[in-house]
Amino acid sequence: MRMWQTLREAMTTNMSGRLRRIANPTMVVRGDRDTVLCPEWARTVADLLSAGQLVTLPDAPHGLPYSAPDALVGVVHWFLNAGCSTDLISAVSARARTATTAIPNPLADA
Repeated sequence: MRMWQTLREAMTTNMSGRLRRIANPTMVVRGDRDTVLCPEWARTVADLLSAGQLVTLPDAPHGLPYSAPDALVGVVHWFLNAGCSTDLISAVSARARTATTAIPNPLADA
């Protein structure tokens, strides 16, 4: 029963406003053989994030922590150490400096 409630909520909730409020650099990762989450969805999510970046792992299906853990760890390591470009970090810093109120936690009211 809970699974169906969660699925219904996921299908009816408009996440665009919540995604736009995330100011930190954020990486969206999907496998290019993912049949659950289409490339257009991943691109839309990355574009809605104020500092979003899309990474597509080749030859990887859905469920990357299970289906391609080494590739996922590699791309997360890259993102945390070098993937956040200076331009991306500068854009986030500028946005944070001009904010008049604290950026709300997008998951707080979830």
